[in-house]
Amino acid sequence: HEVAARLGRLGTVEFSRFVAALIPSRPDLLRAHLQDAFDRLDIDGDGVISAEELQELFERSPMKRAKVPQAVESMLEGLGPGERKGFTFKSICHHFGEVPLS
Repeated sequence: HEVAARLGRLGTVEFSRFVAALIPSRPDLLRAHLQDAFDRLDIDGDGVISAEELQELFERSPMKRAKVPQAVESMLEGLGPGERKGFTFKSICHHFGEVPLS
């Protein structure tokens, strides 16, 4: 109720802002969606999304091919210094603010 009232005062709200406002009340939903997205991106199923898997994802996007290596590097840097070769679901949960793992 409180979230709806606050967002209602803003008038039109972007969907991403709406979802972001709901996350604190339903961390289980965020975790489920993150796990689903992670599993889809982890092509070889080894529990790590590698730089190569990210590169493959970006190469299938409308992004210009020349910018793909930069995008992969930037994403891995954004997740932290220990994530240069790839990242696990646990590291993603940590990045999104300690999403409950159970």
